[in-house]
Amino acid sequence: MRPLTARWIANAVSGELVGDVDTVVTSVEKDSRAVQPGGLYVAFVGERVDGHDFVDAAAANGAVMSLVSQPVAAPHILVDDVTEALGSLARAYLALLRTEGDITVVGVTGSNGKTTTKDLLAQVLPDAVAPVGSFNNEIGLPLTVLRAESSTRHLVLEMGASAPGDIAYLTRIAPLDIAVVLTVGSAHAQFYP
Repeated sequence: MRPLTARWIANAVSGELVGDVDTVVTSVEKDSRAVQPGGLYVAFVGERVDGHDFVDAAAANGAVMSLVSQPVAAPHILVDDVTEALGSLARAYLALLRTEGDITVVGVTGSNGKTTTKDLLAQVLPDAVAPVGSFNNEIGLPLTVLRAESSTRHLVLEMGASAPGDIAYLTRIAPLDIAVVLTVGSAHAQFYP
């Protein structure tokens, strides 16, 4: 990830910044245990776990800022919806990368073969960034976009769908230059009328 200031991030997500506006963020992570020094920790609220409970642990691991939906003691950017804010951050970051260089965004979708195809494309395209594993939803795709650097020439994104509108949402975060549509089968037919 290209370094960004907390001010830039807060503006990108329309959030309220509590902390030093000039704090430099060098990575984004959703797991407090995996945060690296200089990281932005994203505190998701799940069915069983509230990421806000781990803000202090993330800070101890080096997080310089957290993206949260409720106030915390550590430096943070407060937003209404963390998932939406992460998507907004990725969209703004990709727009910034496009102004700085020549980056081609490739999206891969379909019922079967997305991960294998994405992995193959990442191997053959020069200076490519691709998701690790199957980061193909409204959380994983933005995290992949945020791993890109100014030197990235190809951003290969896996795009999964389980309901109508999912792919449209993902392509609003990362507008595609190239779309790869693999076999479309009945894997998720129950969600589509």
